[in-house]
Parts: sequence; C-alpha cells; structure tokens
Amino acid sequence: MTIMNKTNMALGGLLMAGTVMLFSCVDKAQEQVKEFASDFATKVSNNQKDSLMKVWPDVVKADSLALSFNPDSIVVEETETSGKFKVYLGQGADIMVNKAEDGGFIVTDTRGLFARDAKLMELAKATGWVTDKMTDVQMTECLSDTMFVSFLAQKAKEYLGNNIVVKGWDCTWSFGLEDLFVIVENKTDVDVSANDYSIESWLHLKPNNWGNYPPMRGHVSVSDLKPHETKKLKINMGEYPDPESKSDIDVKSKINFTISDEDLIKKFFRPTGDEYKEYKALI
Repeated sequence: MTIMNKTNMALGGLLMAGTVMLFSCVDKAQEQVKEFASDFATKVSNNQKDSLMKVWPDVVKADSLALSFNPDSIVVEETETSGKFKVYLGQGADIMVNKAEDGGFIVTDTRGLFARDAKLMELAKATGWVTDKMTDVQMTECLSDTMFVSFLAQKAKEYLGNNIVVKGWDCTWSFGLEDLFVIVENKTDVDVSANDYSIESWLHLKPNNWGNYPPMRGHVSVSDLKPHETKKLKINMGEYPDPESKSDIDVKSKINFTISDEDLIKKFFRPTGDEYKEYKALI
C-alpha cells in the first residue's frame, strides 16, 4: 500500500469520525429539545402559567392555556439559525425554541396554545379577522380590536333591515274601524323570535269636519316569524276618533331590532371572508 493510499484512508477516517460526531451532536440537541418540549407541553396542558413564565415570557398575555398532546407526536426540526428549533406538538400547535446562554431553552413564538372561545374563533376565521398562520400573541392583539365586532353587528343590522320588512297595513271594518294590523315579512332563512325585534306604529287620520288629529301611537303585538313567512300583527290602539272610511286611514310603522349584538351576529350574520379587509379600509 502506497503512502498516498494510507494518507487518503486516514483522511477518510477522520472525515467519517467528524461526520458521526456532528450527527451525534445534532441528535443530542434535538433530543434535549424534545425532552424540554414534552415538559413544556405538559405544563401548558395543565394550565400551569406560573411555572412557564421563566421559559415563556409571553404566557402573561394569555388568559388561559389549552393543549391536548401526545408526547410521541412531538417532532423537532432544526432551523437555519443555529440553536433555534421548531417543535410541532400536534393538533396544529407548534412552538419556536431558542437555546439560551445558560444552556437552557426559551420559547418565543407559539401557535395554538392560548385557550379561545370556539364560536369567536369560528367567526374570526370566517371573516378574515385572524388566520392560522398568526402566532398566539398576534392573534390576541388582533382579537382585542372589539370595534370590529360592532362593525359586524352593523352589517347584520343592515341585513335585517333589508330582510325583515313591513309590507304595509290592513284593518277590519264593520260600520267603522275595528282592528288594525301591520303586515310583516321575514325574508331570511332563519327563525326570527319575538324577542329579536319590536315594531312602532302610528295611526294617521285625514282631517275631517271636526278638525285635524295628531298621529296616534299604537303598540304592536309581535310574534315569532318562520323563514320566509308573512304575518299580520295586531296594532293595539288607544282611544281615537272613528274614521268615516278606510280611505281616511294611513299607518306608518318602523321595526327596531332588540337582539344583542352578540346574538345578532351569531344568528343572522353571513360572512364572506372579506369583512376584516373592509373594516380596515374604513379606519
């Protein structure tokens, strides 16, 4: 065997040993991160905020934590930055882990660890308010803009104003006015409760031989409305002069929506996905 061959073999051995050592270090680092992540995830799942503050400062921005995980599902990936790892905890949750100067680990960005109301999140995603790509902190900051909810409520009210409408009025007549009715139509595809709305009505009488009469306000007995249903609702009037004919009568009505903004949005709002963009363009 020549000296050159011996030299090449020696160099090859050194390179192989170096490669083995490199992969061994990488495997050891990833194993340490995995152990850390398992302990971290256990504390998150138990909502142990106080125990997490040292390794995860942003935990103070969470009202509560929520995570269901299996230690076997943890996957650790190295990033292009030395000492920085992305850890997948399963079920859409992940964290960024940085190696600290003292040899320990610090958690920076997180996703899917803050506990949130399921209905709110459904609405937020459907309107483009938040996306799954946001970190937990970014999502919290975005959701703190409660004026957006008022914007959605106003859109829902506009929808109701166009789809729960007064179509006119009617009356029963027998030698004079007996009963007055307002005719209401529900054009929506959902049930409307009597608790969702109220109606103001005013009876107007044309001037007759006895003089002019101011409009008289009546109370409307509202009721539930099924989808696409039209109903006559009775107007309960006080004392009023007896008109001579139906042509002497006119009735004006106005619908008011008494449902809360939260229930209004849940029940009647139909998201398109662009609502948050529309909102941001206005402010």
